[in-house]
Amino acid sequence: MPLATAGDACPRVANAVLFGAVALLAVPTLRRFAETFWSRPDDTHAPLVLLGVCLGFWLERGVFTWQTGTARRLAGLAFAGSGAAVLALGRSQMFYQLEGLGLLLFGCGALLASVGTAHWRRIALPGFLAVFLIPLPATLLDAVLLPLKLTLTETVVRCLAWLGLPVGSHGVVISVGFYQLQVADACAGLRSLLALTAIGLLFIHFVPSRAPHTPAILLGLIAPIALLANFCRITTLVLLTWSLGGDFSERAHNLAGYAEIALTLVLFVVAHRLLERGVAPRRDATP
Repeated sequence: MPLATAGDACPRVANAVLFGAVALLAVPTLRRFAETFWSRPDDTHAPLVLLGVCLGFWLERGVFTWQTGTARRLAGLAFAGSGAAVLALGRSQMFYQLEGLGLLLFGCGALLASVGTAHWRRIALPGFLAVFLIPLPATLLDAVLLPLKLTLTETVVRCLAWLGLPVGSHGVVISVGFYQLQVADACAGLRSLLALTAIGLLFIHFVPSRAPHTPAILLGLIAPIALLANFCRITTLVLLTWSLGGDFSERAHNLAGYAEIALTLVLFVVAHRLLERGVAPRRDATP
């Protein structure tokens, strides 16, 4: 019994050391991300993704058994060491993307050393979703966001003009009455698309589906739901500007970002419920 107790205690001590090392590197990096990026309206999704990643690891905490063999542990430690070096370089140069990549590499090395081969599939998804926490480069954002903003602007203007409102557009600027609104990056849909993708993958992973093709359909609905939520956000802000003035809509802009995320999650859950109700086999009584 004492030997068995000692054997059970070793993985616990190793896990405590592992999580302590990850927290020691992750907390300062995540704090820098929160102060620099997550406080902006176009990055309000990141704390939600972080919560999902932490929840995913917590629910799968039983896979950290350290039954990986000496070779895998050494490889994991070497991987973690290289990640720590990349993180230190990115932090010293104020290169946020490089710092986030180093933290991700360090976490992958820690997983390689502690998670057995048979459990990798259970832990792979929360680990992959950590990628969504790394800030996107500005050049990539500009290339992707501009077409989205132009498409959303034109769609909103056409719909409101069809309803009889005095609206027009010039590029990404919407004119309504005496006011002008610029469709910012936060309204373009890319951020909410990333957030909904991350949360949707976690939802599909942890919530069982009675129909085998429900997860695939939900994945296909992620982009339409995110774009619909952004369309509703821009339309609501234009209507508020037209009816209550520009000052009121400006104050409501940040609140609209949180409402947009809530709307995407509600639509995703509703879509899941409808799919489960429509395609799951009915338990009818035998005639």
